[in-house]
Amino acid sequence: MGNRAVICLKDNNKQDTVNDDDLGIYLHWHGSEDDVKSFLDLTKSLMSDRLGDVIYGKARLLGVIHECIKGNLSFGLDKCKYLDTENYDNGTYIVDCSKMEIIGVQS
Repeated sequence: MGNRAVICLKDNNKQDTVNDDDLGIYLHWHGSEDDVKSFLDLTKSLMSDRLGDVIYGKARLLGVIHECIKGNLSFGLDKCKYLDTENYDNGTYIVDCSKMEIIGVQS
């Protein structure tokens, strides 16, 4: 039970499938499309003219989510193969980190 999702992070590409070794962010209560888009928009604003720097962008996205979700639950990081990508709530959002945009959703 929750509002679960995984955000699958991609580097500068348009591959809209989840690979086991992709880095993923697990969200338990903040997995709606509106929440995820809000996290991405905040990260875009923060990254500004450095948006295409995917290494820093990924880290800043984690920081944005961390600041928005208080406490020590409902937010995790691991390879997608270890996360609940088939979670029956929102599925997995595939994000191009060079643009901080959703490029696919996998249920």
